Amino acid sequence: PLASEYRRAFLDRLYERRNSVGRDRDRRPGIPTALPRMPVARSTITPANATAEQARNLVAILLHHPALLRDVEEAFGSLALPTPLARLRAAMLEWSESAELLDSADLISHLTAVGLAAEAAQALAASPSPLPECAAPEAMPVEAEEGWWHFFGLMHRSRLDEEVAQAVHDFERRPDDVAAQRRVISLRAAQEALNRGEQGMEADR
Repeated sequence: PLASEYRRAFLDRLYERRNSVGRDRDRRPGIPTALPRMPVARSTITPANATAEQARNLVAILLHHPALLRDVEEAFGSLALPTPLARLRAAMLEWSESAELLDSADLISHLTAVGLAAEAAQALAASPSPLPECAAPEAMPVEAEEGWWHFFGLMHRSRLDEEVAQAVHDFERRPDDVAAQRRVISLRAAQEALNRGEQGMEADR
């Protein structure tokens, strides 16, 4: 059927399929499983500040890619964040509820208007470590989404696994829904990276 061909073409276009020898028996029909490898971070993050940097990366991705806000709202709200980032989160989520267009420039303007320009600037700063490529303004939406879930998983692994299970369930119910396809691919990419023990994503050079 045309819908099936479209779905297969969509998945093939986004990701090159890799061999998964020995895991074929674990695959479920129709669920995307071949995922790209996320590069290991080249940052100078230490264990002592890793969680704070992971939280900053999450916020930075959303500052440059606020179109993700409505998709990650519940997961974002479940995290314990440092006070400056928590203030940003509250303002970002409030803005997203009424914004007609989830645009980065409009979001930054809103944060400036409510007195959070300094917090936003700090979240986007190049120190104490460079932001990952997925947080760059020019990152593709799928890269930003995968990166967001990757850092979320570093902070809250059990919740990430729950999100993956729900995404797979939604995909099985609506296999021709592009949004459902995108979500399961992004979540599984993050889950696979964590399973390989990767602790971050490649930072901008």
